[in-house]
Amino acid sequence: MRLRSLRPFIPVIVRNLSRFWRNKLVDWLPVPALRDMRDISYVSHCASARRTIEEKKVEMEHGDGSEKHLMNIMLQATMLTSRKDRLTEDELIGQAKCVLKYRYCHGTSMLIASE
Repeated sequence: MRLRSLRPFIPVIVRNLSRFWRNKLVDWLPVPALRDMRDISYVSHCASARRTIEEKKVEMEHGDGSEKHLMNIMLQATMLTSRKDRLTEDELIGQAKCVLKYRYCHGTSMLIASE
């Protein structure tokens, strides 16, 4: 597999380049497998964000959602605003991806700290 030869460089690239430049680098490199991996990652993040939003909407409809959860607060604020000021579906997904990333990082750091 051609990606194995790139593996030692990935931590350096992630630490030193912004997402914009990482995407440009992936576009410029003649490695189609790398572009495929980027696309798979993007699709899986969007799918998990969509799934989380739908789950939180269902919880809110049934009254089961916690009012302290950041996603619930975001969805309530979106639903309470006027139609023209609401976040679009893509904007909600972008916000959900940020929340999920924070939850992942926060949970991981808590696990490391507890050991």
